[in-house]
Amino acid sequence: MRRKITLSLALPAAWLGVVLAGLLVFLRHWGYDDPYITYRYAENLRSGLGFVYNPGTRTLSTTTPLWTLLLAVLRNPWLDMPVLADVLSALSLVAGAWGLFLLGRRWETPWAGWTALLVYPLFPLLLSTTGSETPLYLTLGIWAVLAYVEGRYAWSGLLLALTTLARPDGILLAGVLGADYLWGCLRQQKGQPPAREAVPRGLPWGGLAAFGIPLLLWGGFAWTYFGNPLPVTLAAKRAQGRMAISPDFFAGLGRVLGWYNRHPYLLLAALALLGAVFLWRERSRWALFLAWPLVYFAAYALLGVSSYFWYYAPLVPGLVVLAGLGVEGLIRRAAGWPYRWLIAVFLVLAVLPWLGRSLVRMPQHNDKRLRAYRAAGVWLRENTPPDASVGMLEVGIIGYYARRPVVDFAGLIQPEVAAQMNAASTYQDTALWAVERYHPDYLLLHDGLFPRLEETAERFCEPAHRFRGADYGYNANLTVYACHW
Repeated sequence: MRRKITLSLALPAAWLGVVLAGLLVFLRHWGYDDPYITYRYAENLRSGLGFVYNPGTRTLSTTTPLWTLLLAVLRNPWLDMPVLADVLSALSLVAGAWGLFLLGRRWETPWAGWTALLVYPLFPLLLSTTGSETPLYLTLGIWAVLAYVEGRYAWSGLLLALTTLARPDGILLAGVLGADYLWGCLRQQKGQPPAREAVPRGLPWGGLAAFGIPLLLWGGFAWTYFGNPLPVTLAAKRAQGRMAISPDFFAGLGRVLGWYNRHPYLLLAALALLGAVFLWRERSRWALFLAWPLVYFAAYALLGVSSYFWYYAPLVPGLVVLAGLGVEGLIRRAAGWPYRWLIAVFLVLAVLPWLGRSLVRMPQHNDKRLRAYRAAGVWLRENTPPDASVGMLEVGIIGYYARRPVVDFAGLIQPEVAAQMNAASTYQDTALWAVERYHPDYLLLHDGLFPRLEETAERFCEPAHRFRGADYGYNANLTVYACHW
């Protein structure tokens, strides 16, 4: 029996080894602007400057303390911070796929598990978040569910705490599992059969302690250090979502779906519809897992945050699981093993080559700002005084490489800037306010983006350096202004 189990796990493990190699090859230098804010926190923490973005200013502008600490601890001379983040993301994607596969085995839906194993670590929307905390956040949540359904409540509680420290909305998954546990207790009191594998016996004190203690420790530190345990970016993203020029989370969903309005994603969507039918008819325990992305979507829609693409990636596990349940339903209805294997082989050939090709082509779609912003940041670091402040709109990549105090026109670093946002305002309005309020020593502007601010720069500043976007494969020019207010 043990040999049979070992053989049944060898093939999926080998597949994930191949996927991991592909991720490390094709996404090793993947990057986009937002995670670089966290990279700067991690670099400053490792350098002894504190858990800060701007040294000397204690503002929590990263939503992921766990990812920050992990990067700070694992940073080494052989892997710079962005590459380290990409490697850890690749490992997280593979570990998440493995967790979904084991959940499929646990809930006796092996074909759903195999579908998740094949599709989840290659889904482009999820891959596009490589370098951020999202892959780790999802993996911790998946394994928290697996530990929960196996009755290992202490491990589940700890994993839920880590999920929440990876992203604050991890608390939603804790609420889902907590509600399920209480529902099981209620059924037990009524003498009804349990709806779970492990029968609840009173409150899981070990799990509650494992969940609460890490969060209390972080909350106490954050309250003392920052004055508030909640990141200021939440208010900033909500404020951005209220701006007429910036669609909110719900309104932006159609734009993201439009990116995948083609084969094989339409096939996966059709399978997901079949999976929803299977879920309803079979009363599958996968409903517990699927409640997580459902609650997540509702929460983000109600919060009205701006429609950044990475906010939609946590919906991918739900889509993949539903598609897997659709495959499970089709194969169960097939008469005989030859037909079942024909269905499985057809679906693999219809989906997997497309996903593999998407992975190979992803380096062609890397953030076009990356090279230009890196060059601008390096120039600022090498040609400005260490204490010179710089005003800019996108503070991730440039701020990470510049290592200079930053005035952020989008309000992610200075919450006072975000407070100026309303339905009628634009980023030019907040930029003008921030410049008037903070008088940064330098401005870094996209040519033609903020004409009124450029007029101000012409009066009080002088051009110090210009970056031609064409030299970096970017469609905008950047100008650095040295200012004398």
